[in-house]
Amino acid sequence: AIIYNYSAVLNTMSIGHKLLRRSFFFLCFFNIFANIRCIRAFSNLRSALDRTSRRTIMSTTTTSCLASANPLVEPWTQAFSLPPFDLIEVNHYKPALEVGMEDHLKDLQAIVDNPDPPTFENVMVAYDRAGKILDRVGGVFGNMCSSQNTPELQAVQTEMTPILSRHGSATFTLPGLFDKVQQVYQNNMDEDSSSLTPEDRRLTERIHLDFTRSGAHFDAEKQKENADIVAKLASLLTEFSQNVLKDEETYELVLKKDDLAGCPDGLIEAAKNAAEERNKAEDEYVITLS
Repeated sequence: AIIYNYSAVLNTMSIGHKLLRRSFFFLCFFNIFANIRCIRAFSNLRSALDRTSRRTIMSTTTTSCLASANPLVEPWTQAFSLPPFDLIEVNHYKPALEVGMEDHLKDLQAIVDNPDPPTFENVMVAYDRAGKILDRVGGVFGNMCSSQNTPELQAVQTEMTPILSRHGSATFTLPGLFDKVQQVYQNNMDEDSSSLTPEDRRLTERIHLDFTRSGAHFDAEKQKENADIVAKLASLLTEFSQNVLKDEETYELVLKKDDLAGCPDGLIEAAKNAAEERNKAEDEYVITLS
C-alpha cells in the first residue's frame, strides 16, 4: 500500500492535484514524526534491492547529458513508475536537483514570454504543470531524507536545503509572472462572469494566494529579505529534523513482560528481538522508534 500510494502521488498530473503533491513533498521533507515507521520500512525494502548495476554520474549542467548517467532524470520504467532505487546513489541528488531547478525556471519563463493574453490555460495550467523534473526528483530526495540519516545524505540535504528554498522564492518573484497570475485571478473571481468551473476558480485562487504569501507584492528589497528569512528557517528546520532522526536511532524504552500485557504478539516478539540485539537481560523487552 505504501508503494502504491507513493507511486500514485508521483504520477498524479490532473489540474489542481499538483498543489497537493507539492504539499506532500514538503511534509515528507520536514515532518519526520508522522509515519516514520512506514517510511523506514520502505527504506529497508529499498536497501535490500540489488545494487550491482549502478551507473557513474557525468559532470554536466544540461538535462540531455545528465540523463545519460543519472537515473533520477531518466524515464522511470519500473512497475507503477517507481523510482529506480537500485541505481540511485547519494551523489546523484545534487546534480539532478540542479537540473530540475533550471528546468523549472525555464518552464516559468516560458509563461512570462508567451505573447498571448493571459488565460487560465496558458498561465494557471502551465504553472501547475511546470517543473516536472524537480517535482519527481524532490519527491525521492524528500522521502530519503525523512527515512535515512546517513552522513552522506545529511551533507547533501544541508547543502541543498537553502538552495531549494531560494529557488522556491525565486519562482514566486520571477519578473512578469505574478502580473499574469494576478490578471487571470482578477478576471475570474466573479462567479457570474467567469467561464471557469468551480474547481478551476479554486485552483486560481490557491495559486494567487501562494504568490501573495510568498512576497510577490513586495518590492525588490523586501523580497530579498523574505527569501533570506525563509532560507534560514529551512536550514534550521533541516538541522532540527536531522537531530531528531539521530535521537530516534538510539532511543530505547526498556520494559518487562507485564508492561506489555494486552499488546499484540507481533509487537511483543519485536520488542524481545530488539532486547536481544542490545544484549538486555533475559526478562527485558525494548521498544524503539526506528
